[in-house]
Amino acid sequence: MKYICTAILLFTFAGFFPLASADEDEFPFALQINGRQASMFLYRYNLGLLGSMAKGSTPYDAQIATEAAHNLLSVANMKNSTMWPAGSDIDAPGLANRTEAKANIWANFEDMGNKHQALTENLTKMSLVAGDGVEAIRANIGSVAKACKACHEQYRLEDED
Repeated sequence: MKYICTAILLFTFAGFFPLASADEDEFPFALQINGRQASMFLYRYNLGLLGSMAKGSTPYDAQIATEAAHNLLSVANMKNSTMWPAGSDIDAPGLANRTEAKANIWANFEDMGNKHQALTENLTKMSLVAGDGVEAIRANIGSVAKACKACHEQYRLEDED
């Protein structure tokens, strides 16, 4: 049985890694850009859950609120520096319509890091109180959104819709 499980794992990983490296050939920095976009999707999804409760669009649920806040903090605490290589921005050759990252990130990476730290601090506060009621979410969601916006305004291409 031990050998069967080992064989299954080997074949599973052997099948996965060629797919992962094939993505990189799709366009420059494909893995890194896809990785950071996946992180942003997780932020958007979990913040959407909390925002919907804060607005009253969905009923408050302490468990879901707590999980969403902890998910947000987990994404923020993820060590993802490899997802942000210099030159993986909207102005780089082959990356038009592939990323929304502006080129000024690389000249201001320390500032971006400071903005991320502020986000992490606000998410830490949110994760401590999200299960305490919808008013606790309402009291904290503005500072989380402001921290997101601080980075996006400076380092992300504006949406055209």
